[in-house]
Amino acid sequence: MRAFIIFIFLLATSLSSFAVNSINNDLLESALSKNIFGLNDRTTVVASGNEFGTRFIGKLFTPKGTACTASLVGENLILTAAHCIAKEGAPVHGNYKFVLGYDRGSGVAVSSIDKAWWGTLTPENNNWPNDWAILRLKDRLGAEFGYFGILKRVRWKDPVSLAGYGEKFSVEYLTIHNSCQIRGKDRMGSLLHDCDISKGDSGAPMYSCNGGRCYIHALHSAERLASRTSTAHLEEYSKKDANVAVESWRFFDEVVELRERYNN
Repeated sequence: MRAFIIFIFLLATSLSSFAVNSINNDLLESALSKNIFGLNDRTTVVASGNEFGTRFIGKLFTPKGTACTASLVGENLILTAAHCIAKEGAPVHGNYKFVLGYDRGSGVAVSSIDKAWWGTLTPENNNWPNDWAILRLKDRLGAEFGYFGILKRVRWKDPVSLAGYGEKFSVEYLTIHNSCQIRGKDRMGSLLHDCDISKGDSGAPMYSCNGGRCYIHALHSAERLASRTSTAHLEEYSKKDANVAVESWRFFDEVVELRERYNN
């Protein structure tokens, strides 16, 4: 489903504290929580470096008092999860700030947001597979720093990297899990994966790099806590406990169209 509803934001003047809305697990397929499987494979990475495509990733601060991970996908476009900008089925208006390469209170560059498009504003209503949003920056950070490409079709089983600001690892700097995998789909159409994640990783890109170009395979989706209050640490991956993501084809056409409209 396409969503071209537009709303306006103002530049945030200060960084917000982090929290994530709880999600109705009765609507989800027998999965329990975002998890760490086996050893904690997340490692610290220099956010402004380019070895793992991390130079395109930043932290999105919202007027809800939350923060999510987001990444550059155009000269003035970023990609994140729709639930990061929605509450009770409506977009949350107010102060948004995207900090590229956020690291311990500062970043490589900062921009406010002035428009948004989304796949859904109610992912909790059996619509998690469309939990994506594209936001337009007021500044063309991607023209200066570059941005991710998008794969239209996911190559399952290929190793991917997931980088974000999961609070179990650190909300103050970027951490990455290299060589994790997309394992399959659930009955609603969300992808299942085994990348280690925690609160704050919502909207994190799952990507690979080849020949100096980095491509997003999927978008990490919402927190699923069930009766837990924090990320679970499990001995091994299982489908029942899988983490979930949005397939790239669901936002591919939107990104392409918006690039044509706003790049250059």
